[in-house]
Amino acid sequence: MTIDDMREQLRMMFTGGGRNGAVAALAQRVSRNLMLFNNRLHDLASGESVALPVEQDALVYPAEAIAEAAAILTGVKHGGVGCIQLLLPPAEFLPQSVNLPGLSVSDMQAALKLQAVTRLPELEHDLVPCLNNNPHTGQPAESIAWWLPTARANNLHDAFAARAMFLAAILPRPAWLAQSLVNRSKALLPVILDQDAHTQTVLGQINGEGDAKPLHCLQTATADLTDPDIAHTWQTELGQLELSIPEISLNSAEDYQRLVRARDLPVLDAAVSQRAIFPEAALAARHQIDRGKRLQSLLKVAAAVVAIIMVPGLYQSWQLASLGSKLEDLREAATEPRASQSAVRDFETQWGVLTEFPDQDVIEVMLALQRVINPGVLSSFSIDKGSISIEGESNDPQNVLEMLEQHPLFAEVDFARATNNNRYFIDLRLSTVNFPAYQEWHFPGQR
Repeated sequence: MTIDDMREQLRMMFTGGGRNGAVAALAQRVSRNLMLFNNRLHDLASGESVALPVEQDALVYPAEAIAEAAAILTGVKHGGVGCIQLLLPPAEFLPQSVNLPGLSVSDMQAALKLQAVTRLPELEHDLVPCLNNNPHTGQPAESIAWWLPTARANNLHDAFAARAMFLAAILPRPAWLAQSLVNRSKALLPVILDQDAHTQTVLGQINGEGDAKPLHCLQTATADLTDPDIAHTWQTELGQLELSIPEISLNSAEDYQRLVRARDLPVLDAAVSQRAIFPEAALAARHQIDRGKRLQSLLKVAAAVVAIIMVPGLYQSWQLASLGSKLEDLREAATEPRASQSAVRDFETQWGVLTEFPDQDVIEVMLALQRVINPGVLSSFSIDKGSISIEGESNDPQNVLEMLEQHPLFAEVDFARATNNNRYFIDLRLSTVNFPAYQEWHFPGQR
């Protein structure tokens, strides 16, 4: 094995599985599934529930109130309870049909997060999606993306953390049930009606043309249905989508619990949880734990190497003390272990090549560029060692250049060539990346 091979193995130990690995690890470790219905928080496994400390029903409950009810329900005031999955009312989410065939769930969620600005341009909040789809009924098939403000997910995680609880995943109630049903039956999703004090949500899957079997979701405020015109329009839209006759009606948390028992659905399913929204703080905590485990594994490997090197040395020291007549032979036998020990120590000094390698964070760069150039079009993008070249079209290329100059992530922004009408060519550099300094420090004299 060459030094380059060893460096690559160490790099994989340090980086682990990235975001997908953290998501999978969190989904596997979910141990409590709590559901909010009207003003009560329910434990789906035990059937116990606690009223939220609020005076009346609300469309969106404060994060502090939900976390306080969870602390009472789990019996925790000081100390952890494992990872919690929270099922929220669908009114907190914005459902949207999406079609991204051929992608895995994790890749679809990453792609949707990048496209949030263009898919929902009317919303100014940073959004994060979770997914509903049925992988068992052919391709292509539309999925449902449930969008939730990122700030709401983070606020909920922080409120739980303040009460010594770890909120790992967030899902809409009907999305969790729908995914559990299709994972269990591997068939078309039946039409589901979720109705609470404020909102009616209908979710179902119908036969489409060819292999397409699209999912549809419609929402309306329950109070609006008292208006005959709105009620007629609602029923018309449901009928056009073949969703007018619900096969499953859920009007309370007890209805959910009865259905779970009747269909023998697992309350905790890692395959369903992987489609959830994971607060950034939860992912960061998981990354920290994984990094600690990798470092422990690395220390064990280093200790084993040192032990392999030291055992012959100790044996030779014993031989030197007991057999003075063979002193020269033992010294010769110890030469190779000493050389190996020196090689290991020299290798340790090279770890900085891995740990200090500049991180270009391409995802953050793409998000930053998207926010700057919107509503313009980016037709070409390249990045190499912190240097970026972009090509695109805009009604005001000079304004794009000035906004890039003002952005703290970018430096040395300039036109690469003259603009042609609305088309621009811009070169810039990441202000957070310094490849020349890294090259000079770790590889002096090389070009």
